[in-house]
Amino acid sequence: MKPFLLQFLLMLSINSYSQNNPNDITGKWMKTPKKDIIIQVYKVATEYRGKITWVGDKMKKKDIGFIILRNLKYSPDNK
Repeated sequence: MKPFLLQFLLMLSINSYSQNNPNDITGKWMKTPKKDIIIQVYKVATEYRGKITWVGDKMKKKDIGFIILRNLKYSPDNK
């Protein structure tokens, strides 16, 4: 009974912590599982965008700077 209660309390604390700050998404993110692209997520006015800042494959260097995410908006109701 105690392990179940501990797991339950842990899950509640994780859920209440998730995405309280909408700017937590900003920064550099590496695509998995290959780890061959880094996407930088940033805020412009009220939306979030993401662009490719690093590509592991030398043949695809032309993709650097390409905006891959647009019009992302934080919705506190969808937690």
